[in-house]
Amino acid sequence: MNAKTSQTAAQHSADVPECYAIQPQEIDTATASALIESRAIGEELTKTFGVPGERVGHGIDPVTETAVVRVEAGGVIIALAVPESGQPYVIQRHGQRLMELTATRRRRAQPKAVAAEFFAELKSRHLV
Repeated sequence: MNAKTSQTAAQHSADVPECYAIQPQEIDTATASALIESRAIGEELTKTFGVPGERVGHGIDPVTETAVVRVEAGGVIIALAVPESGQPYVIQRHGQRLMELTATRRRRAQPKAVAAEFFAELKSRHLV
């Protein structure tokens, strides 16, 4: 390696704009907790109830801005909104409320019970 090569490399890196890592979206603790719970409910749907993993997702609904579990069912996306503590879970489509589950969100998450009720509703409507 000669001095000319290292000098050229230093010049080249100065010409290239510096790239920064993407900063994670800042979310509050309650939303982060709801996202974690939505992921756990989605995992229960796939592991326990056999919903194919490629049909289940989780994230923040852009319409309601709440954490949701999404299930592609019958060509449509059905979402289960994870509410604030003490509130019932809501099944929605395109941000519109379809129905509430009897399960309410508690401090200690119960993803298996919520997934079971959500799955039962999807199944009763012949969506899974």
